[in-house]
Order: sequence, then C-alpha cells, then structure tokens
Amino acid sequence: MTFRDQSKRHHKIKAGFDLTPLVTVMLNLLIFFILSSTFVVQSSIQFQAPVAEGTSEFGAQDLSITLQVGEGGPDGKGRVYVNNEEILTWDALTQRLSEETQLRPAARVLIRPDARIDAERLINVLGFATKANVRYYAIETEPPQATG
Repeated sequence: MTFRDQSKRHHKIKAGFDLTPLVTVMLNLLIFFILSSTFVVQSSIQFQAPVAEGTSEFGAQDLSITLQVGEGGPDGKGRVYVNNEEILTWDALTQRLSEETQLRPAARVLIRPDARIDAERLINVLGFATKANVRYYAIETEPPQATG
C-alpha cells in the first residue's frame, strides 16, 4: 500500500470575483438616493410668467395656484389650478385654501399668474387667500433677460 505524502499535494485555489455583494450595495445606494432626494415639482400647466425686476426665490411652497388666460375657469376668463387640480368655482378655491390653512397655519402659497391676465383676477385670488387666512404667499415672476 502506498501512501501519498500530504505535503506534496497541491491544492489549486481558484480565485473568483463575486458580483452579488457589489450589485446589492449599488441597488441599496440607488434606493437611498431616490428616497432621500428632494423632488422638484414640474407643472404641466402652460402659462407665461410675468417679468419683474428684483425677483427672488420663494423656496418650497405648500400650495401652488396657477391662473391661465383663455376660456373656462370660475369667471370664464381662464382656468384656475391648485396643485395641477382644476378649480371650477371661486368658492371651491376659498374652501381649498381654508382646508390648507387649517392643516398648516403657516402654509406657503405660490400664486402663478399668466403675464396676460387682468389685474382684477390676481387681486381676486389675493382676496380669497386673505379670506382663507393665508399669511404667506408670493407671486411668481421671471427676472428680465439681460441685454448685452
């Protein structure tokens, strides 16, 4: 009987690269960044913002009111939207603003008027916001284009 010498036996170790942990880490990072990122709200409502000097950033808003020019809307002079939801009557707008201020007394409202709307419509909306106890609101404008 012949015994082989165990010290002479060579074990070949195969080096391999396992991608499973790498893929797991990458998916976890992807999910983390998706969930922790600040989502930018893009509105699909078409309007032309008025141009004004001295515009500044309003920051995050709780509610957005968009006033369009055209047909339809509460007064027949253009549609009115609150966060991309069409408002059919001025009473519905006041009620929606009141609900928001009851939930959040310091709610920030961004009013986005089309540059071509009547000042009367904008003043009406400001009046409805005041009636609903909205304390913080801003009117969206665009800075003038630099001429050079």
